[in-house]
Amino acid sequence: MFVREPFARLLSGYTDKLFAPNPYFWGEIGQHIIKTVRLNSSSTTSSNKSLCGHDVSFPEFIDYVIQSETLNSSKTDEHFSPMYNKCDPCIIDYKVIGKMESFSTDVAYTLGLLVNPVSKESIEEWSRETLADAIYDSIYSPFGWKPKIQQCMTWYEALRRIWRKLQIRGIILLTDAFPWQAYDEISYELFIDTVNALHDKTDKQELKNQKLYILAHAYSLIELEDIQSIVNIFKQDFELFQYSTRPNFIFEQNIPKHRHIFSV
Repeated sequence: MFVREPFARLLSGYTDKLFAPNPYFWGEIGQHIIKTVRLNSSSTTSSNKSLCGHDVSFPEFIDYVIQSETLNSSKTDEHFSPMYNKCDPCIIDYKVIGKMESFSTDVAYTLGLLVNPVSKESIEEWSRETLADAIYDSIYSPFGWKPKIQQCMTWYEALRRIWRKLQIRGIILLTDAFPWQAYDEISYELFIDTVNALHDKTDKQELKNQKLYILAHAYSLIELEDIQSIVNIFKQDFELFQYSTRPNFIFEQNIPKHRHIFSV
């Protein structure tokens, strides 16, 4: 069983499923959030494309998680639910409970238990392949969904959201400005090559620091009452998997409430 720090997992889920171009989740979850969470949604959806579900904010998403988990809603989604509820760690005798924060090391340890030791070189190669796959999937999939995406936003905005997703994931820097104006001529191959080139020349510690910075900014938008509700909902994940319910990036950082992270 592999787990992840709950606050980071929620931001990752929001970024991948709702902020980045993803017509399926816009329809399945985004529309539901707008109808049930957004104030005065009926007056806004008649004059724009909000019913697409493409413009859910991070605070609205957190409200949805709290409501759906508290009320056991039919719109609860496993991507945003506690790991404890899915994998029964108190019932199943797991030999390994790994963490996404130490994924490569934990995978190597697990394979070692299976009498298949892994070299340091193999772990490094896996890490490179995992990064390449993350970049490819983030870019290639939206290009395949282009007609559906354009029903909700311009292709230019979609491309900028893909770019921002890669920044939020710590693959390229926030200071790496979106480089194109003639966006209709951008192929996914050009997009991928550009991102790879930027990533390769960037200090990796700087990218790690940026991920923490973005995490802090995201939760600076959330009221403390809602943060406590998340702690309560994910209480067993925090306790069983030894994650702090008061992480520094929320409770000990003086982060201004900027909203530019999720704007393009």
